Amino acid sequence: QGSVRAAATPPAAPSAPTAAPSARTPMTAPAATGARTTANPAARQAREAPPTADPCAAGEPPSFNLPRYEPWPPEQASSRIPIDDLIGARGSLTLYQTGQALRRAMNLAGYQQHSFYAVPGGYIIVTETERTDPEGAGVSGKTRYMAPGEDRTALWLRVRDLFLERPKTYYRYLAIVVTDRPFCVSRQTLDIDEARTRVLGGFTDLSDDTKAVEFGDQYRVTALVYEFQNDGVGYDLSMIAPGRIAPLIHLERSGLAKTIPQVFAQARRGDQ
Repeated sequence: QGSVRAAATPPAAPSAPTAAPSARTPMTAPAATGARTTANPAARQAREAPPTADPCAAGEPPSFNLPRYEPWPPEQASSRIPIDDLIGARGSLTLYQTGQALRRAMNLAGYQQHSFYAVPGGYIIVTETERTDPEGAGVSGKTRYMAPGEDRTALWLRVRDLFLERPKTYYRYLAIVVTDRPFCVSRQTLDIDEARTRVLGGFTDLSDDTKAVEFGDQYRVTALVYEFQNDGVGYDLSMIAPGRIAPLIHLERSGLAKTIPQVFAQARRGDQ
């Protein structure tokens, strides 16, 4: 019987192969996956977060009762510039009061017509297309807002054009955007005939629903400048991009760099 017990002891030997499974334990998927998931929760949140809105994509305008500005994003500008510094402190102004101030600043600068349109997150106010001198100042007299070629009706001008080179002429179209959303401009260029119609296509005033919206710091105000010139041969004008003149110079020579701060200071005092 003693020999039988001695023969029965070998079955304990299989304990050696059990080391192989324990060596493979660190490679099991559940442990490794858990370590990666908890190690960088910010990366997981970034993967699960919704995509950021593309500022260059067309968006729906707000519910303001205004015609929509088309196209949006707007056409490529000759130049553009933020004008928040010209406006200064917002105070307790509303979007409606801001639009009133911009309209009054344009009137003081000599712009006879303007239009309001809706854009995503706000609105845009546009001027009529004007003729400028080579330095960017609006020409004096009735020719400032004449269409290209309209000032050629005089006999001496027609005779001059027969024998002499036509002088280059310059035109400008301004659009001021007030919005709480970022935006870009497209690669599309603006035709001057289209620019001339836009001052007649919008509303002459903002809608009442803008009166309850505060003009907070989230709103940014940007001036878009569009320059046009002819080639000195015909009357057709082409848009210039990039522009010949810096955008701040345009605002100074149009008079808006002076009238915008003046009118907004009055609006904050309640003088508007």
